[in-house]
Amino acid sequence: MVMIGALSKDGDSRKISQKIEKQIEAQQKKNSKTYKILLLGASDSGKSTISKQIKILNTNGFSQEEIMSFIPVIRRNLLDSAKMLIKFVGNEDVPLDPLNIHNCEIIERFIPNPGELVSTMFGKAIFDLWTVSNIRRCMYRNDSLLIDSAPYFFQRATAICSPDYVPSIDDILHSRNSTMGISEISFSLDHLQIRMFDVGGQRTERRKWIYCFENVNSIIFCVSLNDFDKKLFERNVANRNRLLESVALFDSIINSQWFVESSIILFLNKFDLFRKKLEHVPFTDHFPQFSGKNNVKNITKFILWMFVNPSVNRQRHNIYPHITTAVDTSNIKVVFAAVKETILQHSLKEVGMF
Repeated sequence: MVMIGALSKDGDSRKISQKIEKQIEAQQKKNSKTYKILLLGASDSGKSTISKQIKILNTNGFSQEEIMSFIPVIRRNLLDSAKMLIKFVGNEDVPLDPLNIHNCEIIERFIPNPGELVSTMFGKAIFDLWTVSNIRRCMYRNDSLLIDSAPYFFQRATAICSPDYVPSIDDILHSRNSTMGISEISFSLDHLQIRMFDVGGQRTERRKWIYCFENVNSIIFCVSLNDFDKKLFERNVANRNRLLESVALFDSIINSQWFVESSIILFLNKFDLFRKKLEHVPFTDHFPQFSGKNNVKNITKFILWMFVNPSVNRQRHNIYPHITTAVDTSNIKVVFAAVKETILQHSLKEVGMF
């Protein structure tokens, strides 16, 4: 026999259970907070490479369509770098044998029409030229005028110029394309919904930052350590030291009224290139005020102090520095694990739980 009262009680229980589940779901949605991060830094600081790494580590990475969209960017990077290399060789009258004179002619023939960059002969000409020690030395004497990834692309020239070329993840990470405007990556981090904005680093783009300033929880600021000997080429500020430009920009950001409550994460980036450069470029030639021992550790500490000293950090922020090599996924994976803890602690602090 079926008891009507029991059925009624079972129905009521189900309704109560469903109501509780809806309340729990609503509370979870309420607790799932949107956390806003700005990825900032001067031009060529490696911001966009960091952004690519975060996309790889926290989302599904790049689709096949996105991967193929990097082909013209990478070939343009290679073409422009080869063009500059030939210019350096000509300016310095670097002696060339007949084979490499011919290689220069091949490159010059292709320069007016990058759409033809599918010739293995063109790629081989670049690669062969790059293997000549005198030409390499010439490039290193002029490397401040080249993109940092030029040697990488010269080494990969034959593959990049092949008709069936498909970019590798390393190719994509090394590619350089100026960030114009603002791009966004969204992903989840425990209970947080992260919205990270990569903002153009060129001076002409900085006026757009104002639109991102409301309710920013964290700033990731990227600095290129490799820029200590480089000059700006942007209009009205030509010949200003790039590292000093980054310090001035960092100063203006962390002391802004917009970021009083924001956590500040500082990436001292391009450490791999910086360490190599110090082997042949004296740091004191560009920063004579440095009086410590001339080694990577002490110079890195000096540069860090340029950013965190009280005359710059007037708001007395807790600044969380990390030494990074943006093209190294294993390095960024470790660094971002630490950044994750900073973000989670800051989010708890904001609601009075830390």
